[in-house]
Amino acid sequence: MKFTVAQNRTPKPIKGLPDVQVLSNTGTAGLELDPSGVRTGLNSGYAAINLAVHFGVSLILLLGYNMAPVHKRRHFFGNHKGLPNSSDYTRFVAKYRTLVEPLRDRGVQVINCTVPTRLDCWPCQPLREVLA
Repeated sequence: MKFTVAQNRTPKPIKGLPDVQVLSNTGTAGLELDPSGVRTGLNSGYAAINLAVHFGVSLILLLGYNMAPVHKRRHFFGNHKGLPNSSDYTRFVAKYRTLVEPLRDRGVQVINCTVPTRLDCWPCQPLREVLA
């Protein structure tokens, strides 16, 4: 199954893409508990964490959450061509902090396996150690 987030609180199906479920955008901070929506944190990684909670996970390993440009690239896939490439990582980090308590309250453990990282609200541990 594939997911996307509506630009507003009212999702509409995407014509010609019946396998894409459109979720409501219910804000940028905290954790959405209604599985028909997600909070975005202003970035897709945050929304993915919220989606994982909807699937009932109890452990989330973060990969690629460095919260800074890497080799002058603002996005993991490279810079947009013909579009703005701004990513306000300071604002992103602040939004992630609003997830810490709601995740803890639900028994969801988060480990940031991204080294180096500016996302300091969860413990950091190299992926090899976590998987060992």
